[in-house]
Amino acid sequence: AGKSTLSAKLVATGRWAAANQDTISNGKRGSRQQCIRAAKRALEEGKHVVIDRCGLSVQQREDFVALAKTATPPCALHSIWFNQPISVYAKRAAARVNHPGGVQGEFALRVVQRQHRQKDNAPPTKDEGFVVVRRCKFQDQVDAATVVYKNLPAANISCVFPKPVRSAKKSADEVEDVDEDMVDDEGDDEGDDDFGSG
Repeated sequence: AGKSTLSAKLVATGRWAAANQDTISNGKRGSRQQCIRAAKRALEEGKHVVIDRCGLSVQQREDFVALAKTATPPCALHSIWFNQPISVYAKRAAARVNHPGGVQGEFALRVVQRQHRQKDNAPPTKDEGFVVVRRCKFQDQVDAATVVYKNLPAANISCVFPKPVRSAKKSADEVEDVDEDMVDDEGDDEGDDDFGSG
């Protein structure tokens, strides 16, 4: 669907930062928690943020939504829902070369098919906290969304986040589940991008 292409165009404006799970760890695949930390840093620096990773279920999106809601001032959450036919995703993923996450060729086809069969898949909704959900079924809709977000003015305000209460023992929320992220996000060309702007 072109999430990384869209993200790169936004970052090129200088007003956006991207949290891309395929490259978050020094150019290599990382975790959801690394993406959350990168998004938080960018919001603290006063940038708009694009989350460049699959968000096929409410559960995959909820940590990013929670981050935006805890910010002061709260972030305006937008979601671009790439909702093109599975055949489009499969063709693009199979044609990739040198994908940072290694999702290309026959392996990419299997990943795309597996992700589309997941039972908890659900489109993003305003009930989750998004103020805008842009459904993009066709490339011209993706192009139009890109223009809208590229033309957003600078955020000009830094977000502040509450200080976490630390205990001697790590909470369940602090433990990174890298295996879950590998299953959730192996395919780059389907799902949606979530945006926060401070």
